This record gives sequence, C-alpha cells and structure tokens, in this order.
Amino acid sequence: MGEHDRDDVLKWLRALPEAEFAHLLAEACHGRSYRHYDITDVRYAVVHAYRDGAEPWTVELVAVENLEAYRGTPFAEGFPKSDGIIRSTECDGCGHWVCSWARMVKCPVCEKSLSCS
Repeated sequence: MGEHDRDDVLKWLRALPEAEFAHLLAEACHGRSYRHYDITDVRYAVVHAYRDGAEPWTVELVAVENLEAYRGTPFAEGFPKSDGIIRSTECDGCGHWVCSWARMVKCPVCEKSLSCS
C-alpha cells in the first residue's frame, strides 16, 4: 500500500460515525492472532475506554457479534451497524470485560460465546 493510499484509508476511517468505526475495527481484529516464539499466543483487540470526570478509566474489549447464535431468529441478520456500544458483560472464559452493540458476542481474547446485556 502506497503512502497516498494509506492516508486515504486513515482519512476514511476517521470520517466514519463512532459506532461504525468501532464495529469495523473490532471485525478487522477478530481472529487475528499469532504465536510468539512458539510459546505465547497473541491476539489483537479493540478497547472501549471511558471515565466520568476524574474517576479511573474503565477499559472493556469490543466484541464482535456472534451471528451463529441468532440462526433461526428475527436477528439472523444481526443488530444494526448504527447501534452504539451499549452492552457489556464479564467473560466467564477469561475474565475480561467485553462490550458490544450486539446481544450475542464472541470474546475477542478466548472466543467464548457470551450474552451482553
């Protein structure tokens, strides 16, 4: 990718509405991993960090939608991509907090299927 192409991609990404930006990044990172020195598993993830005033930051991993969980339901096509990140839960597989626009998700670290509320 040339420098001009890269700049165009960054400009396009930065122009996306917040919800669509988060969805796209989470989907791009989902499943992207590698082994380091054949002993360490590495995953990429997007975080959603927020705080109120001077309170400590809360950091949650943005989880992608688990469309297989919706098979045969009215949500088979998934939740609207315009929905913001409004749901969260603690992953009982790895203990990290995850958040999403969708109800049924996959943890970006351990891939466990979760229900966000």
